[in-house]
Amino acid sequence: MVEAAETADRAISDPRPRTNDKTMAVTLIAAHGLEHLYAHSFPVLVTAIYGDLGLVPLQAGVLSAVRQLTAGVTSIGSGFFVDIFRHRSGQVLAFSMATIGLGYFLVSIAPSYLFILFALFIASAGSALWHPPALGLLSERFPRRRGWYISLHRSTGNIGDLIGPLVAGLLLGGFSLHWILGGVWTVDPLSWRWIMGGGTPMLIVLSIIVLILLWNVTGDRPGPVNLRNKLGT
Repeated sequence: MVEAAETADRAISDPRPRTNDKTMAVTLIAAHGLEHLYAHSFPVLVTAIYGDLGLVPLQAGVLSAVRQLTAGVTSIGSGFFVDIFRHRSGQVLAFSMATIGLGYFLVSIAPSYLFILFALFIASAGSALWHPPALGLLSERFPRRRGWYISLHRSTGNIGDLIGPLVAGLLLGGFSLHWILGGVWTVDPLSWRWIMGGGTPMLIVLSIIVLILLWNVTGDRPGPVNLRNKLGT
């Protein structure tokens, strides 16, 4: 009944129909888990990158540092601009997914260590770009159940954090499955490049789905924005 009341209030104030609450919530929460599954397989793949490129320990550490630094800086900037262009939240979320896929695809074809750092910058920026609009939408649509929906969003991310490294480790090392009827299905070890690049099509498709489902997630475009007032608040 709480959600019904919230929806009724919005229907009166919004002249244009927009993405309904359930579609928005399911899209955001599910996509977040898949994004984490892909992105958090990277720490496992660092071990293979380390050996393949002949890195020293400090260089391997810089890979992680670039991801974290980029994510932090992007989160600050993206939060500000998402507040200004909130009517484009659906497009921003789709762009975020596509950017993650592009960044890790560039990692997979990187010819050098410096190119990997550049590609990680792109991928990490895309990942950080997801959270401000996603959490903002959940908070706005479900003001009385904000904590519940944000915790669901975070929990699917944790599930992705759990599954991603396991899948990456299995693919990197290879594995065999023994069936009840006696058959054996063997997967040979894959290169870290194939694993990194292999997830890009999934994220591109996911970005298209997000774009379609959340195109009008915030309804009408607001009036002109006074940047001076925004910067002063």
